[in-house]
Amino acid sequence: MSVRIKPIIDHKCYEVNGNTVFKDENGFWKNKDNLSFQEIVAFVQYLITVISNPQFKKHTQAEYRSL
Repeated sequence: MSVRIKPIIDHKCYEVNGNTVFKDENGFWKNKDNLSFQEIVAFVQYLITVISNPQFKKHTQAEYRSL
């Protein structure tokens, strides 16, 4: 299964396989629909490598593939 992550608003809102993940007013990441385990793992990897990295000025679309 592949997981696509697409930025909507950098540091605030992202689309994970068509599901919206957003940061609430308390700084927690939330979503309206339940994500699968693979989608959660992929988003956490994206969070660590892209969102939390100050060297990235503009966030890009990413695709994670499981073996």
